[in-house]
Amino acid sequence: MDEAKENIKSSPNSGLQPLM
Repeated sequence: MDEAKENIKSSPNSGLQPLM
């Protein structure tokens, strides 16, 4: 699940879709 978190951090929607 850490990978998903990193993916969101790298993504520009880190604050828009923290769940995904």
